[in-house]
Amino acid sequence: MIWLLEYILRQIPCGIHDWQKFIKPKHLVELMEKQGFVDFDIKGFNVLGETISENLQAYLYYQRNKNFRITISDNTSLMYIGKAVKAEMPS
Repeated sequence: MIWLLEYILRQIPCGIHDWQKFIKPKHLVELMEKQGFVDFDIKGFNVLGETISENLQAYLYYQRNKNFRITISDNTSLMYIGKAVKAEMPS
């Protein structure tokens, strides 16, 4: 998706995403646990599909409707979103 939007469709600036800075969900959870967060719920999401054909169809849909169709799953390998709760500190 990033490659398509940055380099082919030029919808976002080229090079704005740096895969070297991607934080894997497991590592993010570890960092947040150290800061006192609990009750994590992390899900993967997909905006443009997994194949070139799905990417192009999703992009055309976006151009017509100015909206994305988002698929939520347990696959966090590409994109993810989540929530956590800050644990209460003992008095």
